[in-house]
Amino acid sequence: MSPRSILGETKSKSVSASSIFHGLQRERCPSGTVPIRRITREDLVNVKFFAKKVEPIMQTSVSAEEVILGKKYFGGSASMSIHNLTVDPDQFSTSQIWIVNSTRDEMNGIQFGIMKNPSVVGGNFPRLFGFWIVTNGHQVAGCYNMACQEYGQRSYDVHIRVYRAQGNGHWWLRMGATAEMSEDVGYWPNEIFTLLRSSASVVRYGGIVGSMSQASTPPMGNGFLPQLQDSDTTAYMKLMKYVNEAGASVDLDSYSVRTMNGTVPQCYNIMFAGQIGGDWRNTIVYGGPGGYCN
Repeated sequence: MSPRSILGETKSKSVSASSIFHGLQRERCPSGTVPIRRITREDLVNVKFFAKKVEPIMQTSVSAEEVILGKKYFGGSASMSIHNLTVDPDQFSTSQIWIVNSTRDEMNGIQFGIMKNPSVVGGNFPRLFGFWIVTNGHQVAGCYNMACQEYGQRSYDVHIRVYRAQGNGHWWLRMGATAEMSEDVGYWPNEIFTLLRSSASVVRYGGIVGSMSQASTPPMGNGFLPQLQDSDTTAYMKLMKYVNEAGASVDLDSYSVRTMNGTVPQCYNIMFAGQIGGDWRNTIVYGGPGGYCN
């Protein structure tokens, strides 16, 4: 089976982290295919139920982006740490990348990364997710892809990349333990977009949390406020890059990166570490315990 469209629920194999990142090196799928798992009836019920829900009553985000007026982007990527947070059934928490193009009256977006959302995907582990949306001021179209890999280890890296194919313009999702080991797992067809048919105007890195109730908001990242001294005790995204028109992954201009925090810093925060060097390059640390953040 070749990688398929991610308009709805992409099928992917339910495996532990060790088999994703080590077992596949020993027993790889045939060329041109990706590992899949059968989508259960419960998966489909959960996704359809989520699609009918209203927006979360409480939602906030922290993010970082390169701010260069008029620059065009053709994708983005990063290696992010993954943490198995404790999240209530009516809450969700993501570590993600946004790819956006917008005008005054219209917005196209792709969001992708790792999500913990018990009411939607069930299970005890965070999962890969993708989401596309098109708004024109009057109508909204979009879909979550939720029936994806479960991640069984408490914390490790995964490299995730979305890029626009030069031929047909489809937006492809790639993932793996590293950039070199990553594989295409599916795509969003170019035809579902308007503004993103050509390029994006923003690539953003960070996290979102939300709650369907007016109670406290869930943790983000690894559940602790970020700090720059020890990568083992903070959530991070490293190797933050964008994709240029030629299809190459390029380091962000660290002098043009700006951070944004949608809430009080006692609940969540984000810091841009800049060019660290080695296999880290441009890096953000982010997250927090959540709580009563108004």
